[in-house]
Amino acid sequence: MLSGLLDLDWRYGGCGTATLTGDATINLLNVPNGASGTFLIRQDSSLLRTFSITATGYTVIVIGSINAIQQVGDSYNTVTYKRFGSIITVVYGHDY
Repeated sequence: MLSGLLDLDWRYGGCGTATLTGDATINLLNVPNGASGTFLIRQDSSLLRTFSITATGYTVIVIGSINAIQQVGDSYNTVTYKRFGSIITVVYGHDY
């Protein structure tokens, strides 16, 4: 279960899965250049949860036509990121 702010040190794993129980932000730390990861985020039955990624020391850019998790109860979302120099790109995917 995930809610609030979570600092995630990439050296201990860059992927994961969680169910949102409140608004959540993952702050990525120590991401090597060229490294990537994916999170599988389940939205609980509430429709109002938000999720975001920040990265200390990097600029985060969301790319693609989907820019957030779906606001549908009991839905699954993928959030994939990759570091390119000082930029971390983030791509969201939804189940349909």
